[in-house]
Amino acid sequence: MTGINQPNHMDMATANERFELLAKATRDAVWDWNLETNTVWWNDGFNDLFGYAVDTLPLGPESWSDHIHPDDREGILTSIHDVIDVGGSNWSGEYRFRRADGSYAYVFDRGYIMHRDGKSIRMVGSMQDITSVRELSRQREAEQEKYRLALMASGLGTWDYNLQTDELIWDDRCRELFGVLPGAPVTWDLFVNGLHPEDRPMALEAVSNALTGIDGGQYDIEYRTVGLHDGQERWVRATGKAYFRKNGKAFRFIGTVENLTEQKQKDLRLRASEERFKTVIEQAPVAMLVLKGPDMVFDTVNESMLSLIDKTPDIIGKPMLDVLPEITGQAVTGIMEKVYTSGEPHYAWEILVSLNRNGRLEDAYFNVAYTPMRQNGVITGIIEVAAEVTEQVKARIALEKSEQRFRTFIEEAPFAIGVYVTEDIIIENSNKVLLNMWSKDTSVIGKPMEEAIPELKGQPFIDLLKNVYRTGITYDAIEQQAVLLDNGDLKEFWFNFTYKPLKNEKGEVYAILHMAVDVSAQVKARQQLKKAEEDLRKAQQNLERQVEQQTSELRTANLDLKRSNDSLQQFAYVASHDLQEPLRKIQAFGSLLQEQYARELGESGYDMLRRMQHASERMSLLIKDLLAYSRISTHTQTSHPVDLNKVMEKVLDTLEWQIGDSAAKLTFAALPMVQGDSLQLSQLFQNLLSNAIKFRKPGEPPVVTVTSEKVAEEHLPPVIHPPRKTEYYYRISVADNGIGFDNKYLDRIFEVFQRLHGKSTYEGTGIGLAICQKVVANHGGAITARSEAGHGATFDVYLPVY
Repeated sequence: MTGINQPNHMDMATANERFELLAKATRDAVWDWNLETNTVWWNDGFNDLFGYAVDTLPLGPESWSDHIHPDDREGILTSIHDVIDVGGSNWSGEYRFRRADGSYAYVFDRGYIMHRDGKSIRMVGSMQDITSVRELSRQREAEQEKYRLALMASGLGTWDYNLQTDELIWDDRCRELFGVLPGAPVTWDLFVNGLHPEDRPMALEAVSNALTGIDGGQYDIEYRTVGLHDGQERWVRATGKAYFRKNGKAFRFIGTVENLTEQKQKDLRLRASEERFKTVIEQAPVAMLVLKGPDMVFDTVNESMLSLIDKTPDIIGKPMLDVLPEITGQAVTGIMEKVYTSGEPHYAWEILVSLNRNGRLEDAYFNVAYTPMRQNGVITGIIEVAAEVTEQVKARIALEKSEQRFRTFIEEAPFAIGVYVTEDIIIENSNKVLLNMWSKDTSVIGKPMEEAIPELKGQPFIDLLKNVYRTGITYDAIEQQAVLLDNGDLKEFWFNFTYKPLKNEKGEVYAILHMAVDVSAQVKARQQLKKAEEDLRKAQQNLERQVEQQTSELRTANLDLKRSNDSLQQFAYVASHDLQEPLRKIQAFGSLLQEQYARELGESGYDMLRRMQHASERMSLLIKDLLAYSRISTHTQTSHPVDLNKVMEKVLDTLEWQIGDSAAKLTFAALPMVQGDSLQLSQLFQNLLSNAIKFRKPGEPPVVTVTSEKVAEEHLPPVIHPPRKTEYYYRISVADNGIGFDNKYLDRIFEVFQRLHGKSTYEGTGIGLAICQKVVANHGGAITARSEAGHGATFDVYLPVY
């Protein structure tokens, strides 16, 4: 699958393979609809859920739409096209879908739409079979309805016992419940003999309590009878009341008897049904649970769900928030309460839940379905089905962050960088330097190079790119001539550039990385120097030796410059320290040209050399900082006791000129001994002190204070989460009176290449604080800052106490 707006820096096949692995890992049917080619890709889940072999399906969307139930098809197709047409970002729907065997499954379908230039170009989603969940809910409601009808169908019998005459009167319904023939005479002894032997003592005790005035003469009891003529066992409920004379003696006992046999049998069946329902949940291959009542009491939880929430079966019978207090106030609790109160099911994907698992609070992501449970039309609880997708979500987030870092690198690079895809050489990405080189704007992104830059027709570049894409062989060029637009006119330029193929794990080319440096100024300067050399040779015979010497030096400089330019082919390995050497040579020979040939170059040529020198200095600083950051990231830390007071002495010695030049006043408290790497810690405090001096208020000498104190773990700020847990930490604070910053940029200042001020205002590359954060993390600590624009800043470093 070839996606749109995929990461430019990583192996595209790897990304596709991860996507397909994730698609295989889920039980859902995952689909990928290319809206430009109108083709649909399915994962194997489509075959697993619905029985269709993926390789036999049509390529178009009819592979899906033709199987939608006729009664649902028009509404579903209308809703999905409405979302696509208005440029929406997501769609979902519930409908019936025909399986290969002709039966229909209920599915919940959802998709997410990708756009380019305001146009919907791709839609990715998944289908989930919710038939079993709906069937469980339907069966439950059916059982509840049967129980309600059984209660309505039950009848009542009446009885009347005259204690003065010892006469007992039953109606035929009462006789029927004791298994006595209609119209047959009844007596007190007949009543007693009709009681089930096991229930007789209890029933007679209840009669005695009523006749002696206990509970006000009220009588309400359930017991079994054994039919005196048919031998049939029945369950009944007898209710009545004893009436008393003024002397407190009962004279009459009247009441009704209700047949509970069917109800009792129904209760037995209901309990069996509930047991079967619990068995289904407990044996389900997915995580499921049942919560009862408004307090969401755990009623049934299978092993898969217990594993997800890291609990044991003893949570049964306990309210959800007593078992999982950490989810109080989280979105998931609001969703469950809404399902319980509204009776509407809810489906959610990649919902974030913070759970206490493995002894710590973890952020986890789940796909969940919540369905209300009803009894006699009343909601009694909810069923939850959940699947954890934390790894998939974290992988996607990491991919997005990696992609953003790559884009930032391209945008911030001081030389031209572009990325081209497919054999049509489509421009997928280009930084401002390359766009300016072409005299184009961002409208060329997404277009084939032949269309975006028509002036390249007849020049070798497009053919060279296509050959690199076909052969996978890197192409390097030194001082290659090109004719490009400049202020609307075609002009000659010269470039050193590299076309490097980017390959996947199979060795297939999926993109080309283009890196270039405009060396037109150097080439023109060299051409001018050659002309000046010839003129001087003809006009000044007496200076021939000097000219020859200068010419020799110039040739040497040109050879050195050529060797420096040859190293540009190494730009493909932009993180390598080899980039420094050609930059130093460019700076050195640029300085020679400035010092020795300024007159021959003229004002324009000299200005070009000056700009070249400035650009190379910026690039050198950027590469040095990148290499420093890389070394910090990959360097194996040597851990030993480090006296921060000695570290600070070395830092002050290094910054001696900067401190004197700015008239800075620095105050230090006694600093602790920590465990770590002295070189990395020196880099940390050198960067912090250097920033404190550099970002000072105009006309005001910087004042910097360094303090230290011991802080218990429980008193750490909420935003601080050191990777190494210990009982105490040292907090070393570096405070200044400088320009400060808005606290809303706190997270941004520790990221690579992030700057809050322009390069012309304050020098730097935006990597220094990223290095600080990496050093602190390497030492098991954390770093944060407090500031207010115009009122200085305080950087707090937390290091573990050993």
